[in-house]
Amino acid sequence: MVEKGDAATLSRQLPNVSFPLSNKSEKLYFETLLAANAGDLPTTTKNFEWLARVNPYFEEAVLSAAEFFSQHGKEDLKAYNLLADALHANPQSIKLLKAYCLEAKRVG
Repeated sequence: MVEKGDAATLSRQLPNVSFPLSNKSEKLYFETLLAANAGDLPTTTKNFEWLARVNPYFEEAVLSAAEFFSQHGKEDLKAYNLLADALHANPQSIKLLKAYCLEAKRVG
């Protein structure tokens, strides 16, 4: 996720960046990283759920969502299910496959 040193820079620069409508997911991803860094769990949860469901090809968002739910999720299998769904839609992704295997090992 956003490291503390980078969050301040991202927070300052994000409002000045213009994202085309086709890149809505990227803007929301950066806003979600800032929300997570600020400890806003409801916003982070809602946004990561949307990002992972809507665009399984945006690997960084899916991986960040899985990491978040692995650490903060109330459901034990939330991160696992998210990765399984993304991998089903995007089976060529080595990053998703690796994260899925590690999460499967974690949940047993």
